Parts: sequence; C-alpha cells; structure tokens
Amino acid sequence: MKALTWHGKSDKRCESVPDPKIHHGRDAVLKVTACAVCRRAY
Repeated sequence: MKALTWHGKSDKRCESVPDPKIHHGRDAVLKVTACAVCRRAY
C-alpha cells in the first residue's frame, strides 16, 4: 500500500509500505477517508 512517511523535519515521502496487521488484542487498523492541512499563523 502507499503511505505518507515521515523521515525528519521537511522530509516526508510517499512510499510503498507493508499492509498493517493486528499484533495485539488492543491494536486497531483505521481507514482514513478524509484529511485536511492545518496552517498555524506565527
């Protein structure tokens, strides 16, 4: 699957990553259906 991955400040990449798996009973896999970018004014 494709995912936006964070590698450090100002270093974000869209990469192929393995599908998420449930490892423990309290784990959850979420499907994001919408998002938005927030900009703070400094």
